[in-house]
Amino acid sequence: MNDTLVNREPVGTAVPFSAGTVPPSTHLPNAACDCHVHVYADRFPVALGARLTPPDASASDYKLLQRRIGTTRTVLVTPSTYGTDNRCMLEGLHAMGTEARGVAVISGSESTSELRRLDELGVRGIRINLSLGTSTTVDMLVPLAHRIADLGWHLQPMPDDARQVERLVDWTGDAATLERVLVDNPQVLYGFHITS
Repeated sequence: MNDTLVNREPVGTAVPFSAGTVPPSTHLPNAACDCHVHVYADRFPVALGARLTPPDASASDYKLLQRRIGTTRTVLVTPSTYGTDNRCMLEGLHAMGTEARGVAVISGSESTSELRRLDELGVRGIRINLSLGTSTTVDMLVPLAHRIADLGWHLQPMPDDARQVERLVDWTGDAATLERVLVDNPQVLYGFHITS
């Protein structure tokens, strides 16, 4: 066997907003889902007081990363950059196709017809955009929870991403559990079609 082939690093492709070019050594299970992705486009207005204003990051950029890391499903979440303006996320959702779902940010005053419209576009969860200085109480969430129950949606709290990543390996520990976390749970929670 030729030693130069045995010792050579695999050749990969550079992907925007991601270091490295080599795919992971672990192959993810079929239908693995990344449940928290943001897209950005400077043609959409930034919310008043937004602190995070990253450069454009499109669904096409993310599709390149999917090919490298092995995910096939995605949940796009409206970033704080846009407040309750979900247009950028919805545009990305459309571009990602049937293997994508969305989490919208709302004020809580949206009409039932607006919530249904978001559902038809692929939204399966919401975050509530509260004013600074307020906190979420059960009394605030109960009426909204009743309105979204018929849509099969869930309320999503702000995650501590670093803590989630640090614990993922500890929590999974084996291939069956990893598949439940990356495939089975998102499949049920976001209404993806069932894989065989």
